[in-house]
Amino acid sequence: MYHNTREGSYKVIRFHYSCPESQGALLCQTPKFPTNIDRNKWTVADGYSDRIFSWHPKSYKKACEMINGSWVDKLPSLSVAGLKEFAKVLFDHNSLPGYVKVIYYFNVSSGYDCPYIIVLFDKISRVEAHH
Repeated sequence: MYHNTREGSYKVIRFHYSCPESQGALLCQTPKFPTNIDRNKWTVADGYSDRIFSWHPKSYKKACEMINGSWVDKLPSLSVAGLKEFAKVLFDHNSLPGYVKVIYYFNVSSGYDCPYIIVLFDKISRVEAHH
């Protein structure tokens, strides 16, 4: 599980395996993503894109259909509301998240893009929705 919110704090011009400095660079995020996560307030949903695909193939496919393209190409151009909606669908959550952060990674063996997403859902919204 993701703990270091300082990771992904720098930007690069090009996100690609041929650009080693892009590994761990910030792809996009909602404004004011917290540097410290209060786990009493937030439920953290996170993972590498390929892992999320294997864990939640239906919601992954639905989220990717929403953006009609690759995470690397499409997520940075989404509005804040669009990025939050993508995360909600991706993790099949009942409410919009408070914050979303996407960090670029690539698989060093294959060169394939493998972004990492961190989503903070308000714990209260999840609890209230089930009662």
